[in-house]
Order: sequence, then C-alpha cells, then structure tokens
Amino acid sequence: MKNITILFSAFVVGVIMLISNTANATKWVVNVQNFSFSPSNLPNVIVGDTIRWVWISGTHTTTSTTIPAGAASWNHPITSSNTFYEYHVTIAGNYNYVCTPHAGMGMVGSFTATALTPILVSISPNQAWQGDSFLATITGSNTNFNGSPAVSLSFSGNPSEIINATSVTVISPTVLHAQFTIPISASAGLWDVHVNTLVLQDGFTVIEVIPAITFMSPNFAHQGDSFNGTVFGQNTSWTGTPSVYLSYSVNPSEIINGSNVVVTSNTELTADFTIPSNASTGNYTIHVDALEQANGFTVLATLVPALSGISPDNGNQGNLVPTTITAENTSFVGTNPSVSLSFTGNPSEVIDASIVNVLNDSQLEAIFNIPADASAGSWDVHVDDMVLIEGFTVNLLSGIGDPLETLVRTFPNPVSHLFFIENAAGADVTVFNTMGKNIVAQKITSEMQAIDISQLSPGIYIVRIMMNGNDRVEKLLVN
Repeated sequence: MKNITILFSAFVVGVIMLISNTANATKWVVNVQNFSFSPSNLPNVIVGDTIRWVWISGTHTTTSTTIPAGAASWNHPITSSNTFYEYHVTIAGNYNYVCTPHAGMGMVGSFTATALTPILVSISPNQAWQGDSFLATITGSNTNFNGSPAVSLSFSGNPSEIINATSVTVISPTVLHAQFTIPISASAGLWDVHVNTLVLQDGFTVIEVIPAITFMSPNFAHQGDSFNGTVFGQNTSWTGTPSVYLSYSVNPSEIINGSNVVVTSNTELTADFTIPSNASTGNYTIHVDALEQANGFTVLATLVPALSGISPDNGNQGNLVPTTITAENTSFVGTNPSVSLSFTGNPSEVIDASIVNVLNDSQLEAIFNIPADASAGSWDVHVDDMVLIEGFTVNLLSGIGDPLETLVRTFPNPVSHLFFIENAAGADVTVFNTMGKNIVAQKITSEMQAIDISQLSPGIYIVRIMMNGNDRVEKLLVN
C-alpha cells in the first residue's frame, strides 16, 4: 500500500508541480509524506511564485531554517487536519526548510528564487513627425509602474538630446500613458525610450518633416496686373518678414519681388505683387526664403480691351436708335466714355451718341440720332480708342420710317399727360426711358390714338413705332 501511495505521489508531483495563475506566476506543489518532501529541491522558482506544501501522510511541519535577508520565515504543521500551507516568495535567494520532528531523518528541502528582470517591451505609436503631439502607451514586463515615473525619449545618435513627456499616467504596473510633443527641430531617426532606469533602445522613430510651398492664390496674373497674393506652405515655420519673389522658369534671373509681406501663420503669408507690363509670359517659380515651388505661378499676356458687339446693329436714316454696346477687358464704371459712329467709306462723317449711360464695366447704352441724310451702309463703332469695324449699318429710309412717304406723326412734344399718334392704326408703340427700360407698350387701334404718360417722371424718353416690318424712333420730352 505504501508503494502505491509513493507512486501516486510522484504522479501528482509530475502533473501539478507547476500551476500557473492569472498573473503569470507559478504555484509549486511539494508533497509531504513519511519521511520526505517531494520534490525536495526546486531550482527554478521566480520571485512572485508560490510554494504549496500538501499533506500525503504522517505528521510533519514545514519550517524555514536559512532564508534570504528580508524574507518572511515560516513554521507550519502539515497533518491530516492541516493538509496544506502556501508561502508567497517575495525575495530572491536560497531558501532551506525542514520537518522539525524528522529533520534528523533527512526530511529537509530547499528552493532557489530568482527575480525576473523588468524590461520595456513597446511604445505605441512608435513613430511621429517632427512637430507632432501625441499620447503614447508604454508597455513593460515584470515592471511595477507606480506614482509618477520619469518618462523621456533620447536621440540614439546623441543621448543628450532629450524629449521629456509632459504628463504621465500609470494605468497598471506594466502599462502607462505619456504625452509627448516632438519639437520641429528634433533630430530625425531612432530614439531610446526611458522609464526611470529602464531603457527600450531604438524603440521610437522621429520622422523628418520637409517644409514645402504648396500653392499660391491667385496662381496667375496678366502683364501689368497688381494683386495681393497668398502663399500657403506645409510643415513651414514662417515668422518675421520672409523674402518672397517670383522667378521666370526659363530665365531665373528675371525676378518679380513681392512687397508688404505679412506672415499670417506658420504656414501662410501674403505679399503684394506688380507684374511688369514687359514681363515674360509663362511659368514662374515661387520663392519664400530658401523654399521654392517650380512653375507655381503663370504670367499671361496683357488683356487687350475691345468692342465685341452693338445691339441693335442697324438703324434707319432719320431715326433715334437706342443701342447697347458690349466690350471685353474694359472698365467702363466710373468713366465717361466718348461714343460715336463713323462712316466706313468716309471716316470724317461722324454721328456722336446723344446719350451715353454706363451699365457695368463691359456694357454701356448709347442713343444715336441718325440724320436723314446720313450715308447708307456700314459704319464703325467707336468707344474712346476702341473701334468695332463695320459694326453698325445705316439703312435707307423706307415705309413708316421715311418721312417723305408717311403721314404718321406724334404730337405734342414736349408733353405733360397725353400725346397722340396719328395715321398709325395697327402699329405697336413702346416708350423707353434712357436706361432702355420698357415703360409703356400699347397697340394702336385707331387713326388718332392718345397715349397716357401722366405716370411718367419728367425727363427724356424714347418712343418706338413699329408697323409692317418698319420702325421709327423719336425722342419725347415729358414736362
């Protein structure tokens, strides 16, 4: 029976001698029986492990004899009524113990405990750009993080270059959080991670940030233009008054300097530019101090102001013709343009506009009183120095528009409340103000028809009579 017990005990030792708990520590089982500890020696105990003595037979004790300084001693019975005892190892060193009643019979035991070396395992994230701020998680093994550890990074190539964590929070004995801000001037490359005296060599990487000009707004202008441009950068640290200029890509010695430079942020500035009228057209490189963006700006040829059209583009001899003249690349607003027609066949024959009204930078209204004896044919349109060749046509008098061949007449003129149209039954009558706005529109249904204009403010108006495809335009003065 004793042999069976011993064999069973050896089996138990082999199966449960190493029991791991949730903290990765090991629980070592020592069987206590007549007259031995089995196993009698444990050589691989780690600080943090537990020794468990389990009663198998007899009446015994487990009693410490020589142990490391600072370790707790023990003396505990192992009997049928005290079937086990556990000892938690906290100090590294050699431990010896005996069964007090049977020590003389060789019932002794021992174990050696070693301390696990604390190490730093990782930092996450393990890289950042120059200038970045981030919260890092640092993980250790066999560590006992507590309180406020000293956490920092040191450049592997120059350990005196140090980045200290600005705040540290211990999450557990093996995990902490640290806030870092990487200076924009920090050396790029590998850095060591430090927590108190622990070091994770080359555990972190600082990535070099390359400053660059990203774009300029506007990114084009015409010869002779003046404008305020905004230059945008990336990873820049603009301060003070940087040197800002444009250089012609084909000939870098052709330079257009910016003036009144204002830095609005580390990555944005404004500057005034005046493009010379003789500047080379094409792509230019943008410069801010030593940074440059090739072909980031374009100089275009000077815009030439020109007349593009007149509407209507014809009128009859003897008629008053309101027109709208359209141009491009002009700035009519705030000016008093000189507007006229000249006969293409004889430029000295000129009809000046009687009324000129600027609508916007590229449009104006002009009223022409076409003389009855004006030359029929093509006429050039003039606005200041601009000419629209053969842009207007004077038609021969015909139909209702020919005063020699019609009895249509309007009266009185000037007028206060009513004016009359005679001999124009079937005609359409429209009254415009000098801005070209339709004020009155009426169908003539009798040979003598009154037109009520009592609601009109005093001023000059245009009366247009249209009948049988012909028209006549007259000036009407309202008192």
